[in-house]
Amino acid sequence: FDVFPNVESYVKRSWDSETARDVEVLPQMEAILYEPLWQFTDSDIQTIRGEIDFLKNGGKP
Repeated sequence: FDVFPNVESYVKRSWDSETARDVEVLPQMEAILYEPLWQFTDSDIQTIRGEIDFLKNGGKP
């Protein structure tokens, strides 16, 4: 509770799942596709893109 002095302040600053997905998760997943450090194979990239599409569709195939 160093940053948030009480539960109410924590909840007020929290994001719902959709916002967290759109603001944090998807941009990071999309960025990692082009990160040479990971040396993803074509199959890996297809898998990650599939997961991105899955999340963009609200968790529906």
